[in-house]
Amino acid sequence: MSTSATIIVNTTTGALASTVNFDGYPSHTGKILKEHYITQEQAEELVRLGELSVLYERANPIGEHTWKNPEKGTTIAYHRDRGEPKRQPRIGDSALKLIDHFGNQHNYVFENGEWTYIKG
Repeated sequence: MSTSATIIVNTTTGALASTVNFDGYPSHTGKILKEHYITQEQAEELVRLGELSVLYERANPIGEHTWKNPEKGTTIAYHRDRGEPKRQPRIGDSALKLIDHFGNQHNYVFENGEWTYIKG
């Protein structure tokens, strides 16, 4: 069974959100976000991939990477890696409204250079 999470990045124009559908727990997704997505640019790049299957240390591959043959340490995105229609990130006025929209138990918000965990 998978555990989804919402990943939200506050920007100068609002909040940008997407979901990760596997292992959204703080011990996996939360840890990776805090250790590897530490700048505004990295956080936005991740969310702009659209809906994610699994989060890993890198948003983008450095070598060959597909759904069937994933590169170790590279995030798996449904659109890029599986060829599915892109599920665009959702844009909202605030992180809290996006958390309500997605309704996930685990939520991560990037703002002012830090990740905050909000239990749904």
